[in-house]
Amino acid sequence: MIVFGGYMHKHKEEEACYDDKIYVYHLGCHVWVSHQLTSSSHFFPYPKQQGIYGHSVFLKGGNTMVVVGGFHGIVNGHVLAYVLPGTLVAPDNQEFDTDEACRKHNTQASCVSNLECGWCPTDISCYDRSRSANCTNNLQTSQCPGLCAALHTCQSCVLHGRTARNGPCSWCVQTSKCHDREEVSGGQGRCGSPDDNPNGQEGWWGPRGNDLVTSEQCRLQDYRPGMTFIRYRHPVDLTTPDYVAIVNATYQNLPDTQDFRGARDMHTGGSTLSQFLGFIHPIGVQPLKGEINLNLFVQARNMNASLWVSKDDKPENMELVVSKDSKQDNLVIALRQDGGKIFPVFSKGHRYLTKLEVHQPVKSSTSPISVMRIDWNAHTQTQTQGMLTLEYLEPYGLGGMSCMNQTTCLACLMDAKCGWCQATSSCVDREHPQTVCMDPGDDSLSTHFLTLVPDQCVTCEQYIYCDDCVSSGLCEWLPDEAYCSRKGRFPGAVMEMGKCPAPCHKRKSCTACLGDPGRCAWCQESKECFLFSVYTSVYQYGSCRVWLDEDHTNISSLRPPTLPSPTEASEILGTTLPYLTTSSPFHGDSTGSSLVHTLRSIKEKAITIGKFQNQASEFPGLPLFSHESLISLPDVCRGKSSSSCERNSSRKRSLKFRMR
Repeated sequence: MIVFGGYMHKHKEEEACYDDKIYVYHLGCHVWVSHQLTSSSHFFPYPKQQGIYGHSVFLKGGNTMVVVGGFHGIVNGHVLAYVLPGTLVAPDNQEFDTDEACRKHNTQASCVSNLECGWCPTDISCYDRSRSANCTNNLQTSQCPGLCAALHTCQSCVLHGRTARNGPCSWCVQTSKCHDREEVSGGQGRCGSPDDNPNGQEGWWGPRGNDLVTSEQCRLQDYRPGMTFIRYRHPVDLTTPDYVAIVNATYQNLPDTQDFRGARDMHTGGSTLSQFLGFIHPIGVQPLKGEINLNLFVQARNMNASLWVSKDDKPENMELVVSKDSKQDNLVIALRQDGGKIFPVFSKGHRYLTKLEVHQPVKSSTSPISVMRIDWNAHTQTQTQGMLTLEYLEPYGLGGMSCMNQTTCLACLMDAKCGWCQATSSCVDREHPQTVCMDPGDDSLSTHFLTLVPDQCVTCEQYIYCDDCVSSGLCEWLPDEAYCSRKGRFPGAVMEMGKCPAPCHKRKSCTACLGDPGRCAWCQESKECFLFSVYTSVYQYGSCRVWLDEDHTNISSLRPPTLPSPTEASEILGTTLPYLTTSSPFHGDSTGSSLVHTLRSIKEKAITIGKFQNQASEFPGLPLFSHESLISLPDVCRGKSSSSCERNSSRKRSLKFRMR
């Protein structure tokens, strides 16, 4: 597959708008191919100043890509042609010979970039990778992972992987990877074997893992090893976790992040709660030489921590074995109250329910990354004392009636034996024979797959509109931040649909658009209000080059007493505030291009629009606005009724003026 151009803008990350490069994707191997595939003799630079978007492409003669039209700040009327290299395709009426095409590569880099070819260092030649016998040495090739490696859940693996190039896929539970059923590391019994495990140890599940090939097997048998990691943000609500994952080791970084700028200040003095929850299988391990008992140790620097370990796998038998405050030593040993062993029995089939809780204070400033960790003094074939890895870890799972008590997807999947039905917003036992997920009242009897992986849960943060956020019944809306959060976290949040501010796209005037909270922006050209986060997808064709939005820096703009000449303007560009940004070049005018270059070179400085009002004839691509545009909301929204503007003037919202 050949891809040319496209819309590539990422606000504040990638300020270019339209791509001008050619990309090659191998549909059999499912990877992007290196640009080195094309020899330098074949390559010619793109002949235009900018890339394009929204163009049409067709293939002529079997090997020529013709590009027509498109958009790049203005409508493009050009027709361009690119002749694809003979190493990829053959012209019409000619049979493509892979070996002959490979021989056209004259360097190792270009040869191995072609996933159909391999480089022979013996005779310095490139061959079809299937003809390795032509080379007396090992043929050097690039990896062709195929479709299976691109599928990251059990259900996608066994369903979409049925038509893979190298045969159907299967899902290895123990490694959580999709692979070709016939490849050596999968279909011939190595899934979950010691060779497949990180430390070369046999896992608690035995010498072999489980390879799954149907969606029903995914529901009933996809229980990956590891430890359940759960995180609750402040204020903690134990019924609604904010993050759930299954991790491969008893080690986790706890970055001091915040939902949005200023969120940390609202919660200063509170704390977050992080947990490890699961079973430890101490199979085949012994304490270090010279030590009698196998012990656990807790690491939680500058944090309060508590560790519970059961004498079996039952929650009611859990016992507190570590309780440390933030002032204690970094490493604390686990001790039972009766002085007994942490792990009384090491044989197969014995597992010990374990829970570590760590409380991390919320501070007003960013703190160094904290770490929570469980170590043991185990001596194994491959390592000595250190953290526990997945060979000895099993996520928490109880199933049964406990699933029905959970009201959110993440809370449901804290229990590995539960699954979430999105259609009914209910948590169900994965293994129950009558478990089915279907739309309520649907007479077609069509069913849905259960959500079994926490990453696939719909969370509050994914809602971008107030109505959708609060109608879930689990979330609240912060109007000023246009942010959806778990209910009960922030004071003053909206929790009822009737109190939601009007969505940006329903605000019909500039004053309504910018006068109420919601992170809205006003398009001067189309007279439309829009949520700023959707700007790049809604106005890709340049139909909104100028917009206004709130200035959250609260800095007033400056108004010059007189308008400078073009030469004076170049001298004072760095003297005012950063309210004008431009990403769209001015075409066909060297003065305009110079201006764009100058503006980009002073990103951290500023200009006032009014300074260029008299220079409109000098810069034909620059829209004309008066300098009052930056002063206040009523002035920005001029042309509306004065009474409407003045009702909002007391808000004193300063505004940013944007150009594209």
